[in-house]
Amino acid sequence: LATVLGVTYVPGSLKVGATVSGGVCSGGTAVSDSADTDAGSYVGTTVSGNLGTIAAGASTGIRFQVTIN
Repeated sequence: LATVLGVTYVPGSLKVGATVSGGVCSGGTAVSDSADTDAGSYVGTTVSGNLGTIAAGASTGIRFQVTIN
């Protein structure tokens, strides 16, 4: 988000493993913002997620919310 001006990350909104269809992400597993043992984190200005192994032709995503300043 450091390169996206005018938005602020919404704490607690990170989800990993979202379904992607038609360019829209939905669902996913909620993860903590902390850099810990779950599959995602938001540290400083970086959103990260471990998507694991993705089969050929499949898709998955990382979802989070921002507030427009």
